Amino acid sequence: MPIKNPWLKLTLSSVESVPVTPGVYEVATLVRNTLFFGRTNGRNLRACLGDILAHQARQRALYFRYEETPRDEHRYRELLSGYKRTHEGSVPPLNGRAENDSSRAEAEKAERTAPSPALQAVS
Repeated sequence: MPIKNPWLKLTLSSVESVPVTPGVYEVATLVRNTLFFGRTNGRNLRACLGDILAHQARQRALYFRYEETPRDEHRYRELLSGYKRTHEGSVPPLNGRAENDSSRAEAEKAERTAPSPALQAVS
């Protein structure tokens, strides 16, 4: 089920009107093509959307909608699943980048923390 709140233009005044609560959000282009789903992950909606405004809005006209929820991780997964169902299994363009960056970071961390082959031979 998509986020039901209306689309808002990503501006300082619209971000300042967003509650300081946990939740999920969707960022889209001018024609409302979804670019990214996000979750607050221990932060709040206003702070997360403010970060996006500071880093992304200069590049293009963006819109967003949000939903307050204390279960932001669960709701985020629901949003991604729903998007995948209607987009042949793909995730929004910027979520794909974030997931690839996350997977790469996890692989690099596992590589750094794994015992070296020499140490495994001694064990």
